[in-house]
Amino acid sequence: MRACATKDLSFKVSLKTQAGGYYLVTAKAKSGVTCYLEGVFPSASFGSSADTEVAPAEHAVSDRVTLSGATAAYAGINPKTTNNDFGKEFDFLHLSVAGDEINAVTLALPDTATVDRPVATNWHANPADAVPFAN
Repeated sequence: MRACATKDLSFKVSLKTQAGGYYLVTAKAKSGVTCYLEGVFPSASFGSSADTEVAPAEHAVSDRVTLSGATAAYAGINPKTTNNDFGKEFDFLHLSVAGDEINAVTLALPDTATVDRPVATNWHANPADAVPFAN
């Protein structure tokens, strides 16, 4: 079995309210594809500048997630980890599998995000594990 490339997957972004609010990214393998995601965080940014790129919310590698059929992987992205009034507003998320940034996809967000020092969890098999709790 091979590692997933960005083009192997379809992504969905939904807004969740727990932990102060975050985006849950759901990744599924496209029809006929079986691949795995390493337990590292996705490559993601809200804009084209380096300060909107996500940093890891977790400090360890988690379990590899195998994707096929209806099986999904989940990553949580908290767009704003600072407790202030600063931030830039964005309506889109640029996302790829780590290491495959050249093939990033652009996803519309369900609402406008205020972004300041964003973080992302690793890919997980269980969405409950993909909550980016603030430190």
